[in-house]
Amino acid sequence: LSASVTWLAPPDDVRPEFERVAIAQAKIRTAENDANQDAERMKRRSQADADALRQQAVAYAEGRKRLAESDAAAFLTRCEQYQRLSKDNPEILTAIWWAEMGKVLAGLKANGQVDVLDDRLSADGLDIMQFARPKKK
Repeated sequence: LSASVTWLAPPDDVRPEFERVAIAQAKIRTAENDANQDAERMKRRSQADADALRQQAVAYAEGRKRLAESDAAAFLTRCEQYQRLSKDNPEILTAIWWAEMGKVLAGLKANGQVDVLDDRLSADGLDIMQFARPKKK
């Protein structure tokens, strides 16, 4: 019907060891809490990174899709023009080819991948100028 508990304390001769155990257990709990907080922080960061990558992938895919649709529409327009113009001008395909090659060559030149082979060649043929050497004094 009744119980009484007296103050439970370690004996004086082992009290320092009990205190060291209590301190070590507190450090362990602190380290566990820190580790759990770090794990949660890393988990949230990785989820945010994954979400950002998903959004970038969706945006990239949408951009590529729009670009492909635009290219397809341009191709169909060009094809219709070719079919219409080829009836009156059988050389239209050659003109289209040269127009496209001009774009390719302009891009290569802009990137420094192609340059003039000989700057002394002109539309009128080879253009060479000679200069006399100055006389030595």
